[in-house]
Amino acid sequence: MYLGKTTFICRSCGNKFKAPAYEWCATVFIAPQPCPKCASMRTRPVGLIPPLEDAKYKRIWEANSK
Repeated sequence: MYLGKTTFICRSCGNKFKAPAYEWCATVFIAPQPCPKCASMRTRPVGLIPPLEDAKYKRIWEANSK
């Protein structure tokens, strides 16, 4: 489901960018979007507690790489 636009951060190059936000597999997570700078899919929405969000999104990134 489309949730609007949000700011993402790329964990590969550190780029912050705005992109459409879609829910990830009917969960509360937002699906990663490709970084416009380096094309990495290791992105997540910008939030308040980055280390905790990175741990959650690491599972999503691993699922996407299979």
